[in-house]
Amino acid sequence: ANVHLVPDSHVHTSETGTRHRTAERVARSLEVPVIAVSHRMNTITVYVGEHRHQVEPTPRLLNRANQAVSTLERYRTRLDVDSAALSTLEVE
Repeated sequence: ANVHLVPDSHVHTSETGTRHRTAERVARSLEVPVIAVSHRMNTITVYVGEHRHQVEPTPRLLNRANQAVSTLERYRTRLDVDSAALSTLEVE
């Protein structure tokens, strides 16, 4: 916070916004992880070297996690039912 970064302007960047362009250039030139936050675009982007990763919004991540847990619970229930049926058949 409150730091002004001035990376080499000759380093190529595909970003258009000032913060993201600077973050990408710093990550590429210094080989350090850099996080850029855009409140207006509601995005968080992580730059590491030549790589860029946009972090998904928390509500979307929680939604996907809840769906995955729900799917696993259904699989577990089905596994328990089939396992009990198989055990019964093996005893007979």
